[in-house]
Amino acid sequence: MELDYIELPEAFCQLLISNVSSSSQTSVDLQKYIYQSPAMARILYRVLNAGEETDLTSLIKKFGWHGIRDRLLAYYINFLENSNHPHSVLVDSVDDITNLEARFRDKTVSGYSRLISLGFYLKVSCYEQDLKSLDEHPYFPSRKIDQLMASVTNRNIRIDILILMLVHFLKFLGEEKLFGLIKAKSSFDMIETMLEPNQKQLLQKNLINYALSIGDLELVAAKTV
Repeated sequence: MELDYIELPEAFCQLLISNVSSSSQTSVDLQKYIYQSPAMARILYRVLNAGEETDLTSLIKKFGWHGIRDRLLAYYINFLENSNHPHSVLVDSVDDITNLEARFRDKTVSGYSRLISLGFYLKVSCYEQDLKSLDEHPYFPSRKIDQLMASVTNRNIRIDILILMLVHFLKFLGEEKLFGLIKAKSSFDMIETMLEPNQKQLLQKNLINYALSIGDLELVAAKTV
């Protein structure tokens, strides 16, 4: 199955793939970024302050980056499913996405929300394919991916790409062979050489379409050179 390019909210996705830590300087930078994205600012005022404009600094201090991130995520998912603009959102409506992040949080670099990017992409893809839950998606990481990731000791910024590659490898090579390769500490580049040409082509196409969807143009350039 191919992963399609999906049009996602650009400004929000850029925040997800950027380093947004909890420092005071980050709060200032986040505020500047939101001011430069009027549509995002209006959404925040709507879901955090009943639609009334207020000091963004106070909202950022009150909710924190994760609180703001999860409410924006819930807003976009609600709009996708119901085609309306709510004045409040329930963050537990995106528990399936934040639960995915929780599974692999210790394998990525603090400040980045690329696991949310992956969950967001797959959730929208589920909607377009009329799948009822996130874990029904063919590229949703099964618990076997957790087992494969257990041997990973270095934190990876592009954890979403690493997971997608493992999902593909598992589909193409099978459980026994892939677990053996990971146990032998084989590199991903080496594992990729074991794929059939059509499998390599599908992997690269899927990674590029995903990267384009979340706005990771640096990765797209690297994959297309």
